[in-house]
Amino acid sequence: MKAKSIKGKSPEEIKSALEVSLADGFNPTLAIVFLSVKQDRNAVLEVFNERGISVFGSTTSGEFIDGEYSEGAVAILLLELNPSLFKILFEEYPDKEPRLLAKHLGEKALKFYSNPTFIPVSSGFFLDGEQLIRGIEDAAGVGANIWGGRAGDDRKGESTFVFTNDKSSDQGIAILVFDGDKIYVKGQALAGWKGARRAGPTERGRSSTWRRRANASSGRRAT
Repeated sequence: MKAKSIKGKSPEEIKSALEVSLADGFNPTLAIVFLSVKQDRNAVLEVFNERGISVFGSTTSGEFIDGEYSEGAVAILLLELNPSLFKILFEEYPDKEPRLLAKHLGEKALKFYSNPTFIPVSSGFFLDGEQLIRGIEDAAGVGANIWGGRAGDDRKGESTFVFTNDKSSDQGIAILVFDGDKIYVKGQALAGWKGARRAGPTERGRSSTWRRRANASSGRRAT
């Protein structure tokens, strides 16, 4: 697995940074995107849609990349790995019981992998993150590997978003699922939660690793 991180303050800067990253033959299949609500999400997504790169993303309240912090920008982790090793699940939750919905998503993940690793991110301000985690555990077991977070909006308290290549919602759940038998993920807790503020997948059997900081405010509670 190969990985590179890029950043920018506009879709044009992201497009340019992506082109530079590809110059040596790097061929990413997945972009983990964290951006400010000030950014044009559709324009940023178009950069990756043009190249057929899968996107898993959320809005933030500040972006970390390579040890640097910024606001109002875009920070992206690019991964070159076999597309069979990851899936992106997406659902909106209005009028749905969060724990049951999370269980449903967990069951979908189990159809792809016998040992899935979950990175869920939710948008909106009223979804109980604990119920999201418990729902996934209802499907995958209490020992499931889960590192999650909540989208932000530059601390405005108005609207947050999760998104993929063709879906976006201010009341949604997006889950990046890895094949846990091939990809190992670990993270660092934030404010009492076992969260995605610092996560590090490693392709099992290989030495390549990556480290990524995301502005996450919730995840799996450390118990």
